Amino acid sequence: MGLDASTSTIGITIIDYEDGYLPLLVYHNYYKPDKSNGMLDMLHKARTHILNLFGKYKVEEFVIEDYIKFMKGASSASTVIPLAILNMTLRLAILDMGITPEALNVLKIRHTLKLTKVLPKKEDIPELVSHHLKIPYPWLYKTNRRTKQQQIMEESYDVADSMAVALAWAKLKTAPKKKSRPRVKKDTKSK
Repeated sequence: MGLDASTSTIGITIIDYEDGYLPLLVYHNYYKPDKSNGMLDMLHKARTHILNLFGKYKVEEFVIEDYIKFMKGASSASTVIPLAILNMTLRLAILDMGITPEALNVLKIRHTLKLTKVLPKKEDIPELVSHHLKIPYPWLYKTNRRTKQQQIMEESYDVADSMAVALAWAKLKTAPKKKSRPRVKKDTKSK
């Protein structure tokens, strides 16, 4: 199970993978945390939702995108603290299930999944996960009430991020281990 969690939307992906095989997309969706009755109620409902999916799909591994502690010009205590609390609440819920929750930061995820030397941008993630899964990206749509046209839902990007989390974890877990070269100490004594 891979999560991209924020207090507005939690992207959720469950994949099945084995070493040497293409990952199979089992579940992908999003959850909108209900903040109407306060933070504690929101945490309880989000935890319950994730644990229900965890049990229903018999999840064996859990990884979440680690929250960014600080981003110049974009973070403040009012955004980072609730995000950290949600992230840790979900991790503790999984730990209570007997599974060690893992976390990957955004750069590790993007480095793991990149196709070239250039790091993919956030808006490139749906295409990137589509490439790794070898399927068209499963966009989520809504109908514009005024125009009656189909529009891509913003939550599609949260789901794509959760897919990236799950895929990066699977790739890291199944990658051949690099053999470390013995380190040779340089002679620091001057002659």
